[in-house]
Amino acid sequence: MTMQPTPHFVFRCDAGPRAGAGHFMRQLAVAQHAKRHGSVTVLVPSEGRVLLEHLDPEIRGFVLHDQQPLDEAAWMLETFGPSAIYVVDSYRLPPEYYDALARRSRSVVFDDGERDLPAALTVRPRPGSSARASVLEGCAYIPVRQNFSRRTTTRGARNLVVSFGASDPTGATATALSRLPAETLGDWRLTVVHGPLASCDDLGLERLRDGGWTIDVVRSPDMPSLLATADAAVVAAGSIVWELAAVGVPTAAFAVVDNQARNARWLSEHRCIAGGWRLGARPIMESADLIAFLTNAQWRESLVDTLSGQIDGSGGRRVVEAALALDSGGSR
Repeated sequence: MTMQPTPHFVFRCDAGPRAGAGHFMRQLAVAQHAKRHGSVTVLVPSEGRVLLEHLDPEIRGFVLHDQQPLDEAAWMLETFGPSAIYVVDSYRLPPEYYDALARRSRSVVFDDGERDLPAALTVRPRPGSSARASVLEGCAYIPVRQNFSRRTTTRGARNLVVSFGASDPTGATATALSRLPAETLGDWRLTVVHGPLASCDDLGLERLRDGGWTIDVVRSPDMPSLLATADAAVVAAGSIVWELAAVGVPTAAFAVVDNQARNARWLSEHRCIAGGWRLGARPIMESADLIAFLTNAQWRESLVDTLSGQIDGSGGRRVVEAALALDSGGSR
């Protein structure tokens, strides 16, 4: 009987002040399942090295040297070999990069858009479906880190979490906070996640503090623990929405970059979230929507019931199983 070699998964994702941490956290969710089947390495650009501290002990982190994309692909193939399973989650790499990996290995591409990139398997972790066998599309393939557990019921002041990513390159945190009423609403307190890669420090908090809001600002929180104590959240319409769905937190979400617009619109149309449009596009409506969201408990619970019903927490496992089913030639 021939022993099958232990698979090696190599994850390559965008991370840093411009790209944020969403790609990294999404791949970490898949890597947590991949480590059950073999060894795992996660590669990040030098500007995203701070995120490697979030890796599980069994997962090896590696900081990439700055080099041309095709040189990087050649280095990866030489270092980890053509038998590795390469998983790429990036918007900054050219098609030639994907082609170099696809020609010589089993490659998997994560894509939030409609790009037709060379790969044995394409994962579109979003609502929808695809008739192509080589495309995994739908809520069933949305990966969520295993660290997240259902939220606990809090007593006393309710906790509103505002988070727009590790880097917030568009200044969305300050925009969202400006939409909150100056005077505190009942027993709500505010936790603002100002990510470790964020550069803008002027969040406009004095207006809210003067109005009676109790505010905590956290730079690099343990998100699973923080979200487990949240009673509501205002966030970007990226991967954090699915983490909130897993935890069971009522959510108002807004698109802050183009690749979030489709997800935000679908979630709004299916009554999973408050908001749902491009943040900053409708200032008056944004303020009205957030006030209604925070003052209507019945609406919040209706939203989260629908949102949580979209995922089952097994998306990462399904992606790994599909990747393992690829033969050495890259076919399923």
